[in-house]
Amino acid sequence: ADKPGADQTVAELAMLLSLDPMRRLHDKSQPYWRIPVLKTAAIKDQGITQVVDAIKEHHDYLVKSGMLAHRAQRQVRSEVQALILHAVVNALKARTTEDEWQKLVDDITTRERDPYSVASELQERIGLRQDP
Repeated sequence: ADKPGADQTVAELAMLLSLDPMRRLHDKSQPYWRIPVLKTAAIKDQGITQVVDAIKEHHDYLVKSGMLAHRAQRQVRSEVQALILHAVVNALKARTTEDEWQKLVDDITTRERDPYSVASELQERIGLRQDP
C-alpha cells in the first residue's frame, strides 16, 4: 500500500480477476469465491487485519462449499496410492535382480518385447493379475 502506483496495481489486478473465465462457467447455485485484492504494508501494520479476515472468509467458503472436504479426500486418496505404488516397486525390487531389469529394458529397447508384456510378467511375479 505504501509503494507508488499501488492503487493502480490494485485496480489492474481486480480487473484481471474479473475476467476469470471460470466464473462464467460456475454453477450459480453454489457460492463463488471472488478473490480479493488487498493493499498491505506489513512494516506499517496496514491491511494485515483485512488479510487475516480474508483468509478466514476463504476457509469458511471452502468448508461451506464442500471443497475443503473434497480436497482432503483427494489428498488422502493420493497418499494411499503413493504408498501402494511404493510397496509395489519395493516388491518388484525384492524379486528382480538388476541384471533381470536390464534384460527387460534391453528387450523393450530392441523391440524384442513390448512394455505391456513385460509389465504383465512383472505383475505376475509379485502376485498381481492384469485384467484381460
